[in-house]
Amino acid sequence: MLEQLIGAVSEGPWERRANAAMAAYWVRCWRHPQEPALLRSAYAEGARSSAEFSSYLARHLPSRPGGIDAIEDLWPRFWQACLEAFIECDDGEVRRHLQTAFPNEDGCYPAEFAGLLEQARRIAAADPRPFQRMLDRSTGYGYRI
Repeated sequence: MLEQLIGAVSEGPWERRANAAMAAYWVRCWRHPQEPALLRSAYAEGARSSAEFSSYLARHLPSRPGGIDAIEDLWPRFWQACLEAFIECDDGEVRRHLQTAFPNEDGCYPAEFAGLLEQARRIAAADPRPFQRMLDRSTGYGYRI
């Protein structure tokens, strides 16, 4: 399901992209066979720390032979698609919805995405009121919320 949402966020009309990004909220269970669920309920134990998540990504970001097939491998791709859509779109309302989907944390992206994340931060800082959650770093399905 998350792979389909990545495709939907990556192309098509902006409203469809925003809807696909928001639909990821319902993707709840992503487990590595030897690890506990990475996504914890916001109402229970809380989210993983940035250090824990960075460590996880360092172990799992390299592509697997035969492609990416586990949901834990898909979250970073989903965030990247949402980040790119946020930058490419010039509709403030669509951006407001997209901001919720990706984390505003450098450690969640490969180094080559640092410029894109900085660009998204500049967009949000230029009009902080609708993007306060992103600026407060309280966004990112599968990460903090």
